[in-house]
Amino acid sequence: MLGTPKVGTLMTPKIMSTNHVPLYVSTKMASKLASIEKSSFFIPTPEKYAQAAIRRIGYEARCTPYMTHSIQWFFASLLPESILDSWRLSIGLSRRGKIDISY
Repeated sequence: MLGTPKVGTLMTPKIMSTNHVPLYVSTKMASKLASIEKSSFFIPTPEKYAQAAIRRIGYEARCTPYMTHSIQWFFASLLPESILDSWRLSIGLSRRGKIDISY
C-alpha cells in the first residue's frame, strides 16, 4: 500500500513536483507586457532566474526561487487579498488594448 501522497507529490511517491512562482523576468514577452527594458535588482535575466529555480527543485511544493521575488511576495502577503486583486485588476485594465503582443 502506497499511502497518502505528500503535498507536492503526484500519485507515485517517487515523483515530486515543484510549482515555481516567478514575478517578472526580463524576457521579450515581459518587455512587451510590462514595459520592462532590462534586468534589475528585482527583475532577473532568464539565466539568473533559471539558476535560482534549479537550486530550489524538490525543496517544497510551491516556491518563489529568486530571492528578491521572495521578498516581494512576503510583503504582498501582508496585504489583504482584496487589495492585491484590485491592484492586479487595475494594472490589467490599464494595459488592455495598449499592448501589441504579436512577435
